[in-house]
Amino acid sequence: MKKNDCLKFLFPIILFILVSLVFESCSSSKSSGSSSEKNSENGWYNGREWLHGLQLSPHSSINQSEFSAQYQKNNKWWDEAFQFLKTSDLENLK
Repeated sequence: MKKNDCLKFLFPIILFILVSLVFESCSSSKSSGSSSEKNSENGWYNGREWLHGLQLSPHSSINQSEFSAQYQKNNKWWDEAFQFLKTSDLENLK
C-alpha cells in the first residue's frame, strides 16, 4: 500500500475518533470516583504527556475524566492518532 493510500485510509479514522471524543465529552454523564482520583486524572491530563510532544491545546469542553478512561482503555490507538497528527502535513493532505 502506498503512503498516500495509507494516509487516505487513516485520516478519516483518526478524524472520526477525535470527533467522537469531542461529542462524548460534551454529553452529560455522571462522574464517578473520589476527588483524589479526579486530581490524579487532572494532573495527568494537564501534564499533556499523552500528546508526546504534539503542540495542541485541547478544547476546554473535553471531559477530562472520560478522556482519561478512554485513553487508558485504548492508549495504543490514541498514541498512533497523536503520532499521525504530529508527523503528517495536514494542510497538504488530499
